[in-house]
Amino acid sequence: MDFFARQEAARRTTQVLRVIFPICVLVVTAAITCLTYVVCGGANPHTSDVAAVPATLAALITLTIVFGASLYKTLELRAGGSAVARSMGGVRVERTTDDPRLQRLLNVVHEMAIAAAVPTPELYVLESEDGINTLVAGNTAADAAIIVTRGVVTLLSRDELQAVIGHEFSHIVNGDMRLNSRLLGWVYGLLIVAVAMRMFLGQFTRIVQRAENFGLFLMMILIVFIVFAFLVMGIGYIGVFFARILQAAVSRQRERLADASALQFTRNPEGLRSALLKIAGTDRGSRLRTPHAEEAAHMLFAAGSFRLFGTHPPLLQRLCSIGPRISNQEMAAQAVAAIERFEKESAREAEAERSPRPHPAPGIFFDRASAAIGAGAALAARASMPAPPPSASPAQDSIARVLALLRSAQPDVAGRQDAILARSFDAKFVEQVSAQVRLVSGLAPALRLPATQREIASLRNLTTRRQRELRALVHQLAMADRRIDVFECCLALLLESLLRDLIEGGEPHGSGSLLRSANAVHRLLAIVTGHGHPNDAGARAAYAAGVAAVLPHDVREYAPVEDWPNVLSDSLRELDQLRASAKRPLIEALRVCATQDGRLTVEEADLLRTVCAVLHCPLPPMSGLSAGSAAIDAIA
Repeated sequence: MDFFARQEAARRTTQVLRVIFPICVLVVTAAITCLTYVVCGGANPHTSDVAAVPATLAALITLTIVFGASLYKTLELRAGGSAVARSMGGVRVERTTDDPRLQRLLNVVHEMAIAAAVPTPELYVLESEDGINTLVAGNTAADAAIIVTRGVVTLLSRDELQAVIGHEFSHIVNGDMRLNSRLLGWVYGLLIVAVAMRMFLGQFTRIVQRAENFGLFLMMILIVFIVFAFLVMGIGYIGVFFARILQAAVSRQRERLADASALQFTRNPEGLRSALLKIAGTDRGSRLRTPHAEEAAHMLFAAGSFRLFGTHPPLLQRLCSIGPRISNQEMAAQAVAAIERFEKESAREAEAERSPRPHPAPGIFFDRASAAIGAGAALAARASMPAPPPSASPAQDSIARVLALLRSAQPDVAGRQDAILARSFDAKFVEQVSAQVRLVSGLAPALRLPATQREIASLRNLTTRRQRELRALVHQLAMADRRIDVFECCLALLLESLLRDLIEGGEPHGSGSLLRSANAVHRLLAIVTGHGHPNDAGARAAYAAGVAAVLPHDVREYAPVEDWPNVLSDSLRELDQLRASAKRPLIEALRVCATQDGRLTVEEADLLRTVCAVLHCPLPPMSGLSAGSAAIDAIA
């Protein structure tokens, strides 16, 4: 199942959950209402009218508690993945870390982000957890955070890290995080009913234990209340029981798909297989000590605790799905072998570290190709990007680097840009931007946009007001020469998309159709075609090929688009509301347009990367291009 099919499956699953969850709530509410009615004398014809009042009140209180708790938990999770990570005790990993294992993990996260064309997630480590487990939290790719245990950092090799991080990126790209947050909020709403009754039950029990001077009648009333609270607590837990059955079923299916996506990302089944074997072969396995392990169970890479209804397929089943079928005994033997190999490799690495050797160039990484999303070509992109120098303010440096990438090589335009910066910042920051200009000046044009995507991820930590001010400043700097080129337009669109996702946090796809948005489709194809084919004949041929791939019954003549930056922005905003299945032929048509002549220009690569990011779609495969294509690293 590919990305677009998975998005449609996710949409259907969400719609089913929106029906099933209210049914669960109504059943729980009805049971509590009936119980209250009976306890208050509803079975007696003389008191049935009186009993209806507390029964109605119980129904209202139950609904208020369930939906209020669900809303509270959902709003809590809307704070983003970093808030979830901090609540679990995660420690943020900074770019400037001097821990070589953490730096290796950061490199893997960066390369996957470049390849998937999504903002780089924040990275957190659960330092007190020595089991092997990870999770990704957040509402959108813009506010995602990857959380790993210390066991992941210390026990996994680079290939295994790539497989595990690729698994988590699948959840980011495919929108699983939003569904996970909803599941967590809905189950929490039902759970709070049982928890509240358990608290009341404890209070009533303590009152009865101290009630030495209470009369028989008062004692009987207290006992009735205790029995009532016990029954309500049982009803609440029954509701949670069925909700968690549903939660586990949904989670198991999505974990299987995430494993498949990890293989597509890395093209290395052995990496994922070895990581799973290490979980089977270590004493701690994937277990977590944190009290949050239970509520986050469906968000983890592997089971964090024992559950009656597992949120993940058994390890043996996952291993058999990515390799030859084996038995439990064979899995145990292979797990021991995997641990022994790791211990030998660790000993060799320790010996090598004691030997004098030249330090590798910063930023060189990625050993495995991926035709699916172009992760193999991320090697050139990430290795060519200058390593940021240590800084006490990484977010401020990221702003400076984004602005430095817009700096013009023409002295008169650069002077106007400096004047614009001086009106918004002090002289010290203007000098900081100038220093960053010197740092990024050697960056190849094909790598500027991937570098920008790496930097703008840090802007998620700014205030909303500061983000909007930066967006306006980017536009002013881009227009300093009274024109806007493709890179400047793409940077502004990426920044706009990131901020929109952070502020609005809406659904990544809508319900629109290609036919209703045909005009926007034609405009987008014409813009991409016009920037990739300098002659009119080539542009017409590429445009016709793209139209045939997406709207074969709506053929139009190619015509250059006037005021294309504004038209592109408006078209993408409309096309982002397409349903996921409608975006599939659109992305394919763009790929056809860009590669119809067998080459990929920098402008085409930047536009494709930007369109996919704004439309919340993965980059298409770009195999089959000529070897001399200068921009292949930019798109992949």
